[in-house]
Amino acid sequence: MEISCGEAGEAEEQAPRAVKLSFALNFGVAEPFDLNGNGQAGGQSLEAEDSTGRKLGVVTFDVWNLHTRKRGKIRVTMLKGECPELPSPEAEWIRLHGTFRLPVTREVPSPVYDFSLSEGAVSFPVTLAGPEEEPQECAGDLAVAGDAGTEELSVKVSRRMGEKWLLEAMLWNDKGYRITSWELMDGDGKPLKTDFVSGIISRDSGRSGTGQSMAVDAGTDLGKLKIRLYRKEDMGMVPLPVDMKMGLDGTVRE
Repeated sequence: MEISCGEAGEAEEQAPRAVKLSFALNFGVAEPFDLNGNGQAGGQSLEAEDSTGRKLGVVTFDVWNLHTRKRGKIRVTMLKGECPELPSPEAEWIRLHGTFRLPVTREVPSPVYDFSLSEGAVSFPVTLAGPEEEPQECAGDLAVAGDAGTEELSVKVSRRMGEKWLLEAMLWNDKGYRITSWELMDGDGKPLKTDFVSGIISRDSGRSGTGQSMAVDAGTDLGKLKIRLYRKEDMGMVPLPVDMKMGLDGTVRE
């Protein structure tokens, strides 16, 4: 919570500046979940009132473009809103309450696949969901389970680039899966140091494909490799109840 004075123009330098009361709320989502910043959520609001019972109106928060940052295993975002009314001078705290509806996604890993590039290229079927998992909880007690979909993955050696091999991996993806990352490993399952050169979008005989160019050290054993894909899955709009009290010293505990 922040109390501030608005900026005054040249003609208003002698006039009192308007006092504003604003809020910044931090939300965190535990991995593998994240918030979807595609504009689904729009503007949302919470009710505000102070300790004297005075109604301060509706505080609108802009959640059109949700951007999260990683903090350990938590993805966090900040939502900002401005209160239309100021609290009573006698107020000791302000209460914000209501429900946000936030678009939640999760990152789903595929199984790990062994393959060889001894012949320069290979294609094999992949299932874009991990092994069966226990349902996991997200905000709003959202239970989720994988929905497997089988597609074709093609990997080839594109060319030599100095001290590196340039590999191209292409997922022929008819269901519109969104691949967020590609994990390339050696034959023992150890992640390879990989330079991700560029993304690839292709169409071949009516099939749509999305892929990635990856550069690996020339000394890599191309005869024994492993790969895992991560895709983003929309979990829909999840209700997040909010009921909190705050004063100048921070959150007021019950």
